[in-house]
Amino acid sequence: MRTCSFFALIVFLAGCASTSEPVTTQYAAASNETTYETKRMELYVRRSSTGINLGPSYHLAVRGRCTGASCRPSNYKLLFTVDSDNPITMTAEDVRLTYDGTTKTWEIPFQIKRGERFRVLDHIITLEITADRLSAIAQAEKVEGALGSIRFQFSRTARQPIRRLLQEAGG
Repeated sequence: MRTCSFFALIVFLAGCASTSEPVTTQYAAASNETTYETKRMELYVRRSSTGINLGPSYHLAVRGRCTGASCRPSNYKLLFTVDSDNPITMTAEDVRLTYDGTTKTWEIPFQIKRGERFRVLDHIITLEITADRLSAIAQAEKVEGALGSIRFQFSRTARQPIRRLLQEAGG
């Protein structure tokens, strides 16, 4: 019985140690600035007709900064990244997010021509979005998008950290 209790405690503590908070909030008194940031959230990229999700994994984190200790950012940054051992090749196309019938498009933010191919390792792109649009994306039933040639879906469950961030930021 004692061994089982000890084992259960170890499993519980290991689970707690590996769980990270979905949102971090940091106030810097020296600059009087508050930063809100989500953990990296996974984007679902379907790569084959079998539904097997092999290859690099794509993520999105959201960051907002504002002046003051209890402030609400008016704009947020969307930080798209990829986890891959090798650089991935992408095609320069517009970046698009579609949520509940509304589409937000950012023109090619890369310093290359439309249709040109380029290689990426880790950071793909950072885009800016208003707090109102971010809130609409967080609450949407369905969100999908495109990062150049990469098409993805962003489930409601995966977007929970965005809802939490907006709640903490008073939005």
